[in-house]
Amino acid sequence: NLAQGEAEMAFGHLRRVVEESSVTWEDQTIRFTLSIGVTQDVEGSLDVMINRADEALYRAKETGRNKVVFSE
Repeated sequence: NLAQGEAEMAFGHLRRVVEESSVTWEDQTIRFTLSIGVTQDVEGSLDVMINRADEALYRAKETGRNKVVFSE
């Protein structure tokens, strides 16, 4: 699906930018990671879409973090 492929590229790029960034604070380097849950526009309410994206986010966290996961 073209839209999912484009989303994978965009969110993957964002995830990599965050991963490659760091902040120095009190002589310590702090690095970040980013887990993202994504859903496609489905018929239904905004609450349904938010719940689907939230479930995808938790799958990203449970399966190793620092990744983009799409809802099923």
